[in-house]
Amino acid sequence: VVWDETKYEGNIPLGWGRLRSDEMVDRFWLGLTLGVYVGHGETYLQAGVAQEEQTMWWSKGGSLRGFAPPSIGWFRDRVTDPSRPPFSELAPLDAQPLTGCQGQALVQQGSYALFRLTEPCVDRRSPHCSLRIPGLAHGERFRVRLLHPMMHTTTMLDQGSAREEFSTSGIECPIGRQTGWPGGNIGGENHSTLVELFVE
Repeated sequence: VVWDETKYEGNIPLGWGRLRSDEMVDRFWLGLTLGVYVGHGETYLQAGVAQEEQTMWWSKGGSLRGFAPPSIGWFRDRVTDPSRPPFSELAPLDAQPLTGCQGQALVQQGSYALFRLTEPCVDRRSPHCSLRIPGLAHGERFRVRLLHPMMHTTTMLDQGSAREEFSTSGIECPIGRQTGWPGGNIGGENHSTLVELFVE
């Protein structure tokens, strides 16, 4: 299943065509945790170009002008990394029953779980969510990794311990205004916290 109409990265006046780069990228992670593929489109107007001469990628193709594509490429590399279970072997679940927090989860029983958490942050800290891998064997060790999609980096949060769950309480929320990445400043707040639990 391909989710094509996720709105578009761009700057036109209409709401469906003015997603920020980070909002566009978050649509890909949302689609992943829902078990679907996501399409990308752009609706950027060029300054100083007459309306009849505009060549928006959404309608006429040409060159992509937005800043989401590199982060979408990073997303693709994460999804296809052979150290992770194949997408076809993962099942989407509602995160609420698993974590006590709002969001989605993509899991492989007993070995892997990706959580996209959408609970609001408080004082730049994540809410208390208790993450676990469904079907994890008793005493099995798992590791925890925080994903930073717009910075193309990951942070290990736990080096592996025999525990039933991992609490997100106290970890820093995704940065909403960040300089130093290829897109310049990201306006507003990112929409989710992405955390992986995995058995090595």
